[in-house]
Amino acid sequence: MQVKSAGLVQIAKRCTNVFAVNRTPKEFCERHSEGFEGGGISEGDACEMVDQARTAFVLCDRDLILGQREVRFRSFY
Repeated sequence: MQVKSAGLVQIAKRCTNVFAVNRTPKEFCERHSEGFEGGGISEGDACEMVDQARTAFVLCDRDLILGQREVRFRSFY
């Protein structure tokens, strides 16, 4: 009863559809270069382009995290 009233079933279903990927900023830019072109992102180094992608694609800070050595990207399917 507590599981149902707390909504844990819905939360568990939502979490099964989230995939996190870690890449270096350069790998991230290479992988998503076509999307970057469509979003008008073409200037700056890899870290700047990742930051621009967050803004251009209206992603939350927790969906696209830029660290010193890697980018953590959460995909939703």
